[in-house]
Amino acid sequence: MRCSIFNSCRRNLFHYSILAVLLVIFIPCATPAQMAQLTDGDLSTVYATGFSSFTTSNIDADEDVVKALFNINMSTYTEIESFKLGYYNRGGLGWDEDWRNVDIGQSSADHSNDVLTRGLYIWAKFTNIDNPATRTLDYVRIGTDKIERDIIADFYSFTGDIGANSFTRSDFTGLGTPDPSSTISCDGTGGFYIELSRTSGFKVSFGGATKTDH
Repeated sequence: MRCSIFNSCRRNLFHYSILAVLLVIFIPCATPAQMAQLTDGDLSTVYATGFSSFTTSNIDADEDVVKALFNINMSTYTEIESFKLGYYNRGGLGWDEDWRNVDIGQSSADHSNDVLTRGLYIWAKFTNIDNPATRTLDYVRIGTDKIERDIIADFYSFTGDIGANSFTRSDFTGLGTPDPSSTISCDGTGGFYIELSRTSGFKVSFGGATKTDH
């Protein structure tokens, strides 16, 4: 897959991303078939195993996570001219994420270098999920259980984790330098997610990954 994205939206980008994912997953193609409601008798004799699941799990006494898990594996080479998330300008640092000239994978001609992802999921973490009066949505997270191979970009700002290292709206090689390019190499042992938090904005996490500055 080859595309170019010109990002001009700010705070609403995450909501549009969620909508886009849901549209791709759930809207069926047009067909001449007509839907018909099953009777209770029909339903009582039918069982099936789908590719997805929806669960609620408790992390501790006060926090619950609603999870939508999709058994989707993807392979892609993608070019993105500008990828930006979260213009909150904390401390004068601008965007939470400001990635430019992004290559997800290494070559459109050699698909052996495509980025591989396995196991798409959407999480929503709540506090006091069973109490409408005090319930809060703490974060929404879209990610994948495993990611493998390289992401190359000019990282003018990055907030999140790469392996064991954490960053907060900081440029890897010095903000404003002429060559802030880095490669994030994912070894397939960890996952990837984009998170929007009620209190801290956007973050991106690459588990099982290393960073090399150019």
